[in-house]
Amino acid sequence: MAHGANGNSRSFCGNKGTKKRFAALGTALVCTASIAVEGDKKPRWRQPEFGSTVSNPFPCTESDSLDLPYFETVLDWIAAQHEFDAQRIFNGGFSQGSNFASYISFCFHSRLRGFATSGSGLKVNGPAVEWCSAYDDPEKSGECAVGKRDGWSATEKSKGTCDDCRVFPIKPVVNATDITGARLRVCINVGEGDTSRVHGSDQYRYYYEKAGLRTTFTIHPGEKHKMPLDWPAIYDECLGITEDGTAAPTRSVAPSQIRSANPSTAPSVVSSCQDEDDFRFNGKKKARCAKFLRRQYGKEMQQIR
Repeated sequence: MAHGANGNSRSFCGNKGTKKRFAALGTALVCTASIAVEGDKKPRWRQPEFGSTVSNPFPCTESDSLDLPYFETVLDWIAAQHEFDAQRIFNGGFSQGSNFASYISFCFHSRLRGFATSGSGLKVNGPAVEWCSAYDDPEKSGECAVGKRDGWSATEKSKGTCDDCRVFPIKPVVNATDITGARLRVCINVGEGDTSRVHGSDQYRYYYEKAGLRTTFTIHPGEKHKMPLDWPAIYDECLGITEDGTAAPTRSVAPSQIRSANPSTAPSVVSSCQDEDDFRFNGKKKARCAKFLRRQYGKEMQQIR
């Protein structure tokens, strides 16, 4: 699981309730952690700056994202653990971490079983815009226009908006298959009060379905920008983490209800970080990764050396 911007691995692995839920499912929760590099005030994930462009439609190299080799290392580590089933690795995240998960999961789709997003969206630009979501709100962002812009943001300075830009963070891989050779499964989640991200999440749905992926789109009533309530169970049911089967989508909200909505106010838990010699926590503290994690999580982290 990838945390949101300015967060850290404790966003998920530091939550006792979340750990109990995954433990009850008999499933391991691996919490990844972004870092702050020179020029950053706080940790953040690094999707390709311009996403998929005309000249670089599949930005999946280290030069595109310094977090890509880190994620690959995490996958290699998981595969090396005999207690894990390498055929059942799922990915997910929240907010900026969700957007990163939607990017990196296509780079490594053949090593995953599926992924889930929560509180993020897909941005489409220029000639790539072939459809306008019913959830688009011109008053909050901008007017969607086929062949020009998707209405995600009114500013031309937003990520994924340039003459060469097409899809941010990445164009979905057509007919992407998972580690078993089946079509990749994707579960898209967003709160009804999560402003323009409802529109962006609907764009995930449209373009993912067009790419031939097994896609479920759920708008959670009464929620703003947050993870769905009991998200471990929702992810499990939708992705089929603990068993194979057809995902059953939960209740969603119609486009006409969005603007008038009144939102109401695991046996093994492991964190990983990118560089043991220069790990920066919250942009301030530095510590060796393994020592830092053991200090934060105690006995649960004994397997990290």
